[in-house]
Amino acid sequence: MSECIEHKHYLYQASARQQGRTAGALQQHGPFQAMHDNITNTTGAELVDPLVWAYNVTCLQDSNGFCNPKMFNSSSTLDACSDCVLSYVAHMLESDYGRVRFNDKSFSIQLSSCDVPATKYPYTAPTSAPISSSTASG
Repeated sequence: MSECIEHKHYLYQASARQQGRTAGALQQHGPFQAMHDNITNTTGAELVDPLVWAYNVTCLQDSNGFCNPKMFNSSSTLDACSDCVLSYVAHMLESDYGRVRFNDKSFSIQLSSCDVPATKYPYTAPTSAPISSSTASG
């Protein structure tokens, strides 16, 4: 657990450093020089947000510990209605990567079949995602 917290702290520090470098290079040398130095107009947040999302998915926990080892172990006894699985899908729906693998409608159906209110597993669709419901209904 502490290892996940340390990684998240590092990601936020990296975002702040990148934001400062990008802005500083653009102010000092202009956009062309910034591009030349392999620095783009990408903000620190744009660079780090996917890493923070990956952290959040990787470090999911339930009352018994981390979820990923249980979900990706072929001898696991987790079912489709477990907190680990539902949290994982909700987090996956918050990224373009995850939305290729899961969709709002199937998650809504899964929540309904598990007799779980959608408000228990809210998620926000990424801004680059196609227009769809940002919270499963049901």
